Parts: sequence; C-alpha cells; structure tokens
Amino acid sequence: MYLKYLTRNTKSTILQIQGVISLNIKEMRERKGISRVVLAERIGVHPSYVSHLENGIKTNPTLEVLQAIAKELNCKVSDLLGEKAS
Repeated sequence: MYLKYLTRNTKSTILQIQGVISLNIKEMRERKGISRVVLAERIGVHPSYVSHLENGIKTNPTLEVLQAIAKELNCKVSDLLGEKAS
C-alpha cells in the first residue's frame, strides 16, 4: 500500500478501518459459533489467514474474501466495514 504518500490523518483513518474489520470479523464469527478453522474451510483460505485478519496482522483482504466471509456470517460486507458489528 502507498501509506508513505498519504497524510497522517488518512493513514490513521485507514488503520482504524482495518481495526474495525478485524474486530467485526472476530465478533461476528464468535457470535455465530463458528471456529476460525471452519470459517477458513468454508471460504477457501488457510486458518492462519483468518487468524491474521482477526488479529490485524493481515490488513488488506480482497473484496472477494470479504464477500465470502460476509456470506458465511450471514451479513453484508458493509456490516464488516461498519463501526460496530450488528
């Protein structure tokens, strides 16, 4: 990502959004009673990828991955991007 070209406020906003996505994925997955391993199998990624998403290590999931996660968690992609998981 081109973070070095962005303003400090823009960088902060991007990092906040990434954190929100991580928290929402984890919260919604746990609420559904689905393990990381099961979610990973259902969306076709390695379990460590889901773990990295939830822990903020992997911060740039593709739209395809977000759509697959949303489908498995029975929500919209916008719910994953929102401030608080619904």
